[in-house]
Amino acid sequence: MFDNDYFKELELACRCCGKNHFKDETLRRLIQVRERYGKPVIINSGYRCPVHNARLNATMAHTTGQAVDISVAVSGAHRLIKIALEEGFTGIGVKQKGPIKKRFIHLDDLESIPGERACAPYGMELLMISAISNLVGKVIDKAFPDKTEANRLKAQVDLKLISMDLEELRAATRVITAEAGGESWLQRNWRPVTMLTFVGLIVFHWLGWIAPNLSENQTLALLEM
Repeated sequence: MFDNDYFKELELACRCCGKNHFKDETLRRLIQVRERYGKPVIINSGYRCPVHNARLNATMAHTTGQAVDISVAVSGAHRLIKIALEEGFTGIGVKQKGPIKKRFIHLDDLESIPGERACAPYGMELLMISAISNLVGKVIDKAFPDKTEANRLKAQVDLKLISMDLEELRAATRVITAEAGGESWLQRNWRPVTMLTFVGLIVFHWLGWIAPNLSENQTLALLEM
């Protein structure tokens, strides 16, 4: 592992034996992510020796020296994932449920995991999350001149999105892709029209124009539909 301004060898070494076989190319990619993210990141796990990995009953990704777990939550996780995808990380894992301190994301740049994964997971699904977040964020920015309030609401939206079960999202993506290739206009467009309607209802509620008895939690729940 080469010297750099952001990550020490101990941070990326195996917690069991102290060995560090973290790959230079993956480290360069991680440094690019860190520079664009603009603030320190906490490494939960870098390289793992096979013995330590077996104790954790984990996939073999970390034993390759091309995987890292980063402690991050809420909107920070969403932003970090977006940057990581743009910098070439192909494997993304997300744990954003439970106590804040236990939430993290997994990044790797593997084409496959020995004996397990044949292709990068969740790329399309995470890009869809990013697209939805950007769309809702633009609507909130226009509706709320107060940047503090706008950022608070956008953070809540990001939390809802990033906390979604990615397997469920993958199944939903397959359905949406099939619908998009349908023959009729209604089959291709009913879901986007419905989504835009929900976005409008949410913004109107936050502005206090409709549904006075609808709580903010109920409003955010619309995003899960």
